[in-house]
Amino acid sequence: MKTPSPSPGAVASQAGLFTRSERNRMIAMVVVLVGLVIAFVASVAQKEKHERAGEENLPDERVYTETVDLPDLDRELLAGKIRDTQPGDRILIETGPSQALFRFVARFLGPHYKALGISDLTRETGREMYADPEPFRARPYRVRGWVEELYSRQLDGGGQEHSGWIRLEDRSVVHFLVHRVDAGIIRDDFVRLDGVFFKLFHDEGETGWEEGPFLIGTRIVRSYDSVEPFDKEHFARRLASVTDDSAEDISGMTSGPAFDAQWMLLDHARGESAAGVDWEGAPELDNQAMVELLVNGAPHRGAPYLIPISRSLGIWTQDPGENPARLDRVTTGWIGNFTWTNQAGLIQFIMAGEQPQLRESELVLGRGFFLKNFAYEPRDGGLRVAPFFVVESLEPYIAPFDPTADYIMYGIVAVTLVLISSFAAFLLWDKRRSLSLKEELGRRKRERRQRAAGADT
Repeated sequence: MKTPSPSPGAVASQAGLFTRSERNRMIAMVVVLVGLVIAFVASVAQKEKHERAGEENLPDERVYTETVDLPDLDRELLAGKIRDTQPGDRILIETGPSQALFRFVARFLGPHYKALGISDLTRETGREMYADPEPFRARPYRVRGWVEELYSRQLDGGGQEHSGWIRLEDRSVVHFLVHRVDAGIIRDDFVRLDGVFFKLFHDEGETGWEEGPFLIGTRIVRSYDSVEPFDKEHFARRLASVTDDSAEDISGMTSGPAFDAQWMLLDHARGESAAGVDWEGAPELDNQAMVELLVNGAPHRGAPYLIPISRSLGIWTQDPGENPARLDRVTTGWIGNFTWTNQAGLIQFIMAGEQPQLRESELVLGRGFFLKNFAYEPRDGGLRVAPFFVVESLEPYIAPFDPTADYIMYGIVAVTLVLISSFAAFLLWDKRRSLSLKEELGRRKRERRQRAAGADT
């Protein structure tokens, strides 16, 4: 029985470096590998695109521009109609000009005075007023001090006016006429008044005669004495009265010893006295330190700590209202760290002024003073306690660029390209070798046929 011989194509295929099925598998593998590389490169490019979009293309946080509509003031009602250059003129109140200013400020709020360019009424300004009061008419000024005289009068139509004088912290006196006085304010209370200058005035009250600038304003609000220069012993006594919050006792931060200590620390943190703090020797706020603060914060109250590289969980700027440190803006927020594995896992902080450099930063580091453990309500409900810090400095942390990942990606791409090129070269070489062998087999077959034909003849 004669065994059939394989066809030249089959022999050529078997004689190559790879069989047809092997070549097909290799081609499929190359296609899959190319697809994976393309997908990887595309994903990296897409990620970078989204990151750039998050940083550059997305709209900035909305900025609301505050516009203030100021009423018109007819200065013809003031010019030359107010007399206060001579001592005898200072006991008079010119009704027309005073009522014009009283109506002018009737609906004023803080932004109105700010738009007018309000400033503190200093001793130097007072001396300039006495030299020539006319240029100062209707200019806005802010004063703080103790109410020494306070009188109220009902007006026709149901309104009220309040008058008297305030003893400033420099012991000078400012007379006032206002539309409103915050509820509960009585004599000897410390207050703030925003108003416009009317004239130099001399008046008699229950405590005797007093002379000084006369301001006409909208409202008198409660305020606080200025923070005294930082004194360690005085501060230590104040801290001794501060207590940590707990589920049974929440003293908060809005009043009492914690309120006073907070503003003392804020004033200290932004002042020259903070330069004397040994920050080099201050402990780092690691997990162990966090646990110590949460277990018993009293021994560490007011102590300086270095805040390690941590994640910003939310930072915003706000108007703190009247405060002993005389701060117009403060920055507050939360900071978390994955190494703080204790129950809190985060801290709350406050620092003086606006800190725009922190708004877009995910990582921060800084230094501050521990004040107390502060109770708050988390999003999932209940009650938790976290350390509260008065921060002296907080800076964005920008991690140094590490090209390792890029090098790995470039290496993968390079190896892939080498493999693809090698596979292509092997396949091409194998194809050429198969064709050559096929031609050789065909030539031999033709020669056999010719020899067989010659033998038959």
